[in-house]
Amino acid sequence: MRTIASKLSVLVMVCGMALGCSSEPTPGNNIDDTNTNATNQAIVEGQVKDVGADYTELGFGGKGTLAKTAEVVISKITADGKLEAIAEATVDAAGKYSAEVPVGAELLIVQAVTASGEVLASSFLEAAADTKGEIVTAAPLTIESSVEAAVAIALAAKGNLEALVAAQLHAFVNGDLAAELVAQIQAGLSAEAAISAMAEATLAAEKAQLQAFANAGIDITAEAMAEITYHAAAALNAALDAGASAAEAAAEFQAELQAALEAKLGISAELYAQAQAAASMVFQATLSVALEASANVDALLFATVHAAAEVEAQATAQAVLTLVELSGAAQATIDMFVGICTKFTADVAAAADVEAIVKAKADFLAKLNGTAQVEGALAALISTKAEAQAALLATVEAVLVASATLDLDLKAALEAYVVAAAKGAGSAEATAAMEAVIKAFAKFDAAVDALAPALDAAVATASEAEVVTQVLATAEASLQKP
Repeated sequence: MRTIASKLSVLVMVCGMALGCSSEPTPGNNIDDTNTNATNQAIVEGQVKDVGADYTELGFGGKGTLAKTAEVVISKITADGKLEAIAEATVDAAGKYSAEVPVGAELLIVQAVTASGEVLASSFLEAAADTKGEIVTAAPLTIESSVEAAVAIALAAKGNLEALVAAQLHAFVNGDLAAELVAQIQAGLSAEAAISAMAEATLAAEKAQLQAFANAGIDITAEAMAEITYHAAAALNAALDAGASAAEAAAEFQAELQAALEAKLGISAELYAQAQAAASMVFQATLSVALEASANVDALLFATVHAAAEVEAQATAQAVLTLVELSGAAQATIDMFVGICTKFTADVAAAADVEAIVKAKADFLAKLNGTAQVEGALAALISTKAEAQAALLATVEAVLVASATLDLDLKAALEAYVVAAAKGAGSAEATAAMEAVIKAFAKFDAAVDALAPALDAAVATASEAEVVTQVLATAEASLQKP
């Protein structure tokens, strides 16, 4: 058995996963002896990239990865907690590779390795194609993908492989968070502690999202969520491989995932955004607790807050645009909302501190709500214009009262969650506190929905009033301070 060694492999072993490979194959061929029949092979393609600082010594990629790469090894995470190599491939001058793997192979780790087997960079691939000869593209091997791979392995070590859901992993681990995390590891933060904390937070966020769906009457198992995520992740990987910006690819991933959940389970964009808001708060709180004993992690904690805010902003913008489009609004109105939502997500993405994130939300709400002197975008959703803005502002004031209650409810729930999570994010106490976070959002949503009849009686039709209050609830609930 040939061992792949690096500081990352030590981390994996600490997480309960041993990195190991089978005997030496011919590069590009399948090396699982039970799957050597070429008629039963799918294809995995991808590329090694030299992007960012050089973290190859740590196994997290970056500058110099391509020059040091001798080959790419593709392994599957096995039920006994190890990585079992199933294919190897050579890498061309541009960093591209292509390998044959067993049809239907799942939970794969792609690694760029040196001639001596040291891991330089990695990526996580949910599954190969189910059809012979079909091509699936893996995410480019970068700093971000290497962190995702390490967290995926740690997640697999924590539970049932079939239920490994990577939706929140793909959502939260963006380029900035990954780069900051690895920079902290290089500066002395324990790699074991950092990756374990990220895995714990990701697992808690996924649990929160599924529980939010369940509380809304939609039960979905982790296995079913994993299956849906596979397809959205495949599109994400292909977009990144084709050169799409990380922000564009991430937004498309969220949209694809929500669309699939709606098609299969009836999960609306509004419910998805609400569930993502709860997941984001739990993610931030869990990671903060896990890193509490670590020194000099303020930059990492902000990167976490920023990553969560970007995910929430994308989900919120998608929900608002979906609600407006389904309302039958004129194209000019839809275009106006597109502009407002695009600026919102861009402002959140560009935020350099928490105050800038808060301002981005405030500006977003101001554009939607307007003032006594200037109509907001929501007024365009009401066909009866007389006194529309005054009635809207009265509704907005009522929403602000409900929002103040939400703040208090979330503060109490999160304080309880932080105390419980310090004893274990999977404990019964932490689960109960998480449930309180989810119920706080649901309570707020119901309170805002209850404002629709009054708005209807004032200036709008019932359907218009419902859309306006749904947009208000979605926008106001986003980016709550953890």
